[in-house]
Amino acid sequence: MKKQGRLSRSSVGEFSASDWKSEGHSLLLFSKTLRIQWLLKRRRLIRRLREENFGTVGHLSVDLDLIQHDQALVKSSTLLIGYAIEMYLKAGLANSLIGCPEELFSCLSRKFSHDYTAIAEFIGFPTDRVILEDLSALSSAVQFDARYPISAANNEDYINKTNERRQRLADNTRYKRYRLLAKSLDHYTYKMLGSTKNPLSTGWVTSTEMVTSVTAWAAVYPQESPTS
Repeated sequence: MKKQGRLSRSSVGEFSASDWKSEGHSLLLFSKTLRIQWLLKRRRLIRRLREENFGTVGHLSVDLDLIQHDQALVKSSTLLIGYAIEMYLKAGLANSLIGCPEELFSCLSRKFSHDYTAIAEFIGFPTDRVILEDLSALSSAVQFDARYPISAANNEDYINKTNERRQRLADNTRYKRYRLLAKSLDHYTYKMLGSTKNPLSTGWVTSTEMVTSVTAWAAVYPQESPTS
């Protein structure tokens, strides 16, 4: 059997926590840029809605453009910050598996997919009710809310679900929490590596999920057990 590489601080690409974080930084920056653009377009649209010539001949094209931007930018900014959160979580996953086979990281990454709460629990990231709700909302945004059309039973259901989705995506208080969550995850993944004052990383080694995953991996790849 081909010998598997192991994760380390010098790993690169998909096995590098710093590479995952770099992707997260880029996505977060782009998300914030789009959010600012949305706020500016939103204010302009509100002003236009109050004017008598809104939607009239000579103004229709510009007004439709404002409406389309209002719909697109709020969704895109949420989608991108959702992906940014995933990048930071995957960085934490890579740090938590330092010394383990690269294949274990790949298997767990595929297993967790977009389940942000599961990854956060696995890497030992401190959570509370609000953080868990935000992780779940961002996971939903990445998988459904900010990507695909709404599935509805009838017109009334469609209108209700559309309004509910819009409220979630356009909630700036919620978006600010997402930004703070990204910052916290970024800081947490840095702390996981330890320091001279705190040489140990976080308590991921006590995770039941970790023991189960390593045991399952060793059963599939007995010659390359992560504990050998």
